[in-house]
Amino acid sequence: VIERTMPGATCPSPQHLVRESCAAAKLHECVQVDEDALRDFARNVPLERVRMSLRGARGVQLPFRFDDLKAEVSFIAMFNLLDFGSGYDRYMEVMKQSDTKECVQRGLIGLYLSLGKMDADVMNNATEFKIAEVCRIPARVDAPHPQIPGLTVEKEGPVAPFVKSLSKTLNNVGLWLWERQYNSLGDFIVRTLEDETKNGNPPSAAAFVKTLAESLPDYYNDVSTMNEGEIYFYRKAQIMATTLHLRFKEDHPGLFDFKDIDELTAAADSMLAASLQIQGILEYDETLTTKIAAGHALLPGSAEENSLRAASVNAVEKLVALTGGNCNAVAFDHFLRQEWRSAKPRNAPRPPSVAGTLFY
Repeated sequence: VIERTMPGATCPSPQHLVRESCAAAKLHECVQVDEDALRDFARNVPLERVRMSLRGARGVQLPFRFDDLKAEVSFIAMFNLLDFGSGYDRYMEVMKQSDTKECVQRGLIGLYLSLGKMDADVMNNATEFKIAEVCRIPARVDAPHPQIPGLTVEKEGPVAPFVKSLSKTLNNVGLWLWERQYNSLGDFIVRTLEDETKNGNPPSAAAFVKTLAESLPDYYNDVSTMNEGEIYFYRKAQIMATTLHLRFKEDHPGLFDFKDIDELTAAADSMLAASLQIQGILEYDETLTTKIAAGHALLPGSAEENSLRAASVNAVEKLVALTGGNCNAVAFDHFLRQEWRSAKPRNAPRPPSVAGTLFY
């Protein structure tokens, strides 16, 4: 059930919590925002290109048609649910494989083409072997035999924990859907939003983000602790709201035309931090720079990781303010990431690696 702020109540929206907690956070000395670089960027950034960058937020063009709204929402939601594992990209690069996001997308497309559905049954039956096969993730690798020279044995490789996390996530959420008599993630989302419409509530990104965080906290309640206070990010939930809004606001405005969509914040992750660093907006100290260059992973919830994410949200919020609010935070987020990709691999900095998080 979606909880809404009643007239006269003071319960802040998830977006407000993200914005205010990141602004109030005392950042670790490893990262700082270069205010001069920020102002220079704001003066020179092509705002029309920033606005146009939101086209990419709708997702890729898929090679098939969906049977109905719930089927397409299920596919989008499944990809969003499994949007984690960036900490394993350094291993995938060494093994000359696609990054984790591309592997998951490829696997979900393959599953849908072969099964024609993406429901709770598919999620509950997802095994580690099947995930590794359809996503083409080398979870097992050959290693020298410990006793016989010249022979090899198969063992779990460095990305095996990622495959385990994918399978466990699908199984857990599939069971959650079953227990609540939802056929799929799309069924859960559409029915929830339809109930809100019947109750006279207009579509709300804030309410949707809150629903995801409260319903599936292990995967969407993206909240950490820093300096004895809570710091909020809600990355995946906000991305889901943006994607569904942009994809369905015209065809299904009663469900997905979120009037508060401009209030969403940037999606705080290591890629956004790298995108800001290449613009000179974020500066790392020597210790963090060395750690990132060496591929050493940051711990989820550490002061370093929280500071990078909070600094990224703050920097984007300042860009919005410096450009007169002509582009929202999500548009700047997508534009910065596109700029990073256009610089790769020649001189783009490596995104910080964070191992074990289910939030990115």
